This record gives sequence, C-alpha cells and structure tokens, in this order.
Amino acid sequence: MAVQFVTGTDAALFWQTVILLQSFEEAEACIPVKVCDFGLTPAQKGFLAERDQLIPIPPLTGTLHHPWNYKTVLGSLVGPGTDAIVWLDADMVVTRDPGPLVTEIVEAMKSLGQIVAACPDDCGYSLGSFLEIEGGKGRNVAPFKRNLEAHGVDLTPPYLNSGFLIATRDFRFDEWEKLTLGTEPHFLWDQSSLNVCAWSRPSTVRVLDKREWNVHGFALGRARIDEDNLQVLCEDRIATVLHATSPGAVYHDYIEAKWPLAGKEHAFRFKVFRNPGLGAIQLTFLNRFIHQNENNLAKWLNQ
Repeated sequence: MAVQFVTGTDAALFWQTVILLQSFEEAEACIPVKVCDFGLTPAQKGFLAERDQLIPIPPLTGTLHHPWNYKTVLGSLVGPGTDAIVWLDADMVVTRDPGPLVTEIVEAMKSLGQIVAACPDDCGYSLGSFLEIEGGKGRNVAPFKRNLEAHGVDLTPPYLNSGFLIATRDFRFDEWEKLTLGTEPHFLWDQSSLNVCAWSRPSTVRVLDKREWNVHGFALGRARIDEDNLQVLCEDRIATVLHATSPGAVYHDYIEAKWPLAGKEHAFRFKVFRNPGLGAIQLTFLNRFIHQNENNLAKWLNQ
C-alpha cells in the first residue's frame, strides 16, 4: 500500500508547518509528510528541498493564486505507484503515527468502492443547513448552492471539512480543480467544491470520526491529555490529528515570536491551541525543530 502524506504552505505559514513536520518526526511516522510549495520563499524552499520534503506545484490557471486553489491540484501528485494521498492542513499536529491507521482505512475504502474520506465539519451542518445558516449570516454561499443543484446533490449528508482528507487514485481530482477554479470565490470555496464533488457520488464517500482525525472547532474544548497513557483524547477517542482552527478563534490564539538563528533574528506568527496542554505540545515541537535544525535553518534563512 503506497500512501503519501502531504501538506501545503506559503511563506507566512512556514513556521506553523514545521510544527506539523516535527510532530511526524516525534511520532516516528513510517511515512514522512511532504510540503507543497504554495508560495514559499526561495530560502524556505531550499531548506525543505535539502530535507527531501519539498513538492513543487504546477502553476495555476487564472489569476487567483490562493492557497485554497493550489490545494485542488493534488491530482498532479498522484504517481502511478501511489494508492492514496492524505492531505493535512499546515495548522495540524499529529499525536501518533498515522501511517498504519490510514493504511487500514485505505484498504477498507478500496474493498467498499470508496474513493474519498473526510470528517464532518465541527459545525454539525448538513449541506442544506450549511446553506441556510451560513447564508443567513450574510455569507456568500450562492455559488455553492448553484453547484450543488447543477450536480444533483442531495442536501442531507454532512458538510465535510477538507482539513484532513484521504483520496485514492480513483478520486476525480480534475473535477475538484475544475469546479474550484471555475467558480468565483465564495465562502470556503475550495472546501465547498470538495463537498460537491464528493457527495455527487455518495456511495464513494467514507465519513471519518472527527474526534480521531480532525479535532477542530468546539471539539477542541472536549480534548484533553491522558497523562497516564501519554495520549490525547477527544471524548472517549484517541485523537490522532489536532487542527488549530475554531470559529471566532475560541479555542486557538495567534502568537507572534522572534527567534535568533546564528545571530540573526527571525519574526514569525503562528496559531496555538488555547488549551494549555495542547498548546504546550505545539510549542515543544517548535522548540525542538528549531534546536535540531538550527544550523541548516540559519544556512538557508539567513541569506
């Protein structure tokens, strides 16, 4: 089973991304995570390339070179020997090796004819209630509604969060890219386009448990550290992937920091969990990554 874990980032989120990279290393992951270039600086690209973790992304058509649009070109990364691609947003952290667990999921998906797997968004919306509630807040959801109607999608399935995504080589990446790039930007446009593509073939969708694979939103308020077993739990499930995003930043905060590398100070900003225990995990990963890679970071970033 050939599975590739990928994330994507730009220059502003570089330091957020290294937290994810360190979490993979400390989980002793059997499959490393690689980083798609969504607008990194030459120095950042050089650093990641030297670690064999950089994936160049082909140029986008059109004029809106937004990270959400870049995300839809993942199909170009599916080589002939790849069974599945696993996408993680750059503001995520893994708490244990996801490789064996994902391999089991992909094997089960293949046996059931499923080609895409994701978690319901923590908002708890169905597709229909997403349109009604977010539209009622003044969000621009009209393009999403049109796309759902054009594809004949039933509005009862859950609205999926694209922060953690498993897609087999049979998933129609080209449809997701075409729909996203061909629709004017609107509220959460890449994620909503994924929902259209996924739910247009409901039998091919696998819904994952957000308590395990994408702990975000208000679910972060239900996450806790089990000190006895050295693991993170969300309710009664082991949380494998934590996601530093929540409505109104209720459960995450933004930190601005400065760090000297070989005498040159670097300023950066990143998201951290408000939960002190979860936030400490992120900060520990960041500290260790910088200390373990200080010479190479200075070599590339101090240019």
